[in-house]
Amino acid sequence: MTSPLAFKARLAVLILVVVIVQTGFGNGLRLGGVAPDLVLLVAVGAGIVEGAQSAAWVGFWSGLLLDCLSPATPLGLHAFTFCAVGFGVGSLFDSVIEQRKLTVALAGAVATGAAVLVYVGAGDLLGQAHLLSAGRSWLLRVVFVEAAWSLVLSVPAVGAYRWVATSGGWRGVVSGGGGRALPPSRPGVQ
Repeated sequence: MTSPLAFKARLAVLILVVVIVQTGFGNGLRLGGVAPDLVLLVAVGAGIVEGAQSAAWVGFWSGLLLDCLSPATPLGLHAFTFCAVGFGVGSLFDSVIEQRKLTVALAGAVATGAAVLVYVGAGDLLGQAHLLSAGRSWLLRVVFVEAAWSLVLSVPAVGAYRWVATSGGWRGVVSGGGGRALPPSRPGVQ
């Protein structure tokens, strides 16, 4: 059985790899001028696999790392957005939604659309007018295209998070307390 420290190390590697992929070439994968938000899907995966508290932690730290590499917006904007959206996804999967491939894909798409709106709204409140400078039609296109990306990428992203969370037989919680481990009644995405 692997220790919680080993799980956190694997998770840190996953986050680092996804951030490098996102900033390295993920931003070049554009459909309609819009790139996928791969880092957000790590927080969504944490919410689906481990619950709200873990998703908030994963969303905050992965978002903060992305913020450090995104000097165009205030430090903490991605962290806030990913934390809030991850927590929301985790809360829904903890209490309402059953894990199936379709619900995972739809949850990823809806969460991504919500994340775009939260990011732009919070950025606008912080004086980042350039986030809305292209107009509402551009914002709607970003919401729908990023949601389409996530519809396709959510299931593999959740699978990657599940692999990290369950490798070595340990089913741990990122935060070190609270949250939930994978219960036997929810053996995986079906």
